[in-house]
Amino acid sequence: EYYKQVEKFFFKNEKAEIETLETFAAGEDWFYDDRQVFYNSYEILDRAITHWLRKEKYNWLTNNCQHFVNRVTRNEHKSETVDKVSDNAMLGGGILALVGLFTKNKNLVNIGLGVAGAGALGKGISRATKSY
Repeated sequence: EYYKQVEKFFFKNEKAEIETLETFAAGEDWFYDDRQVFYNSYEILDRAITHWLRKEKYNWLTNNCQHFVNRVTRNEHKSETVDKVSDNAMLGGGILALVGLFTKNKNLVNIGLGVAGAGALGKGISRATKSY
């Protein structure tokens, strides 16, 4: 069956490409993500091809491989990696701001708030809605 060949999409030269699993893996180990999906195999393939036809450029913050997989399988525009980086920036910035408050260090408060704000902004931009 065609779907057992498992075509993989990945970003090459700043746009999604279609490759066989063997070519994509290049001899490396691979695994299937077992999260729940909202579409059947045919719908997922159709959504992936639609994405590929749009030739959207790769962008780590707004259009990376996790955005792609989440979008075509679950209609969610998010990247787990961007979320982790953003969450850590918000937490670290919050801690810096609190330390600055307790030590009455205005510069540290401002730096902490800036880092936390950058994390929140990154997460918001990453999750800006795009759907098919």
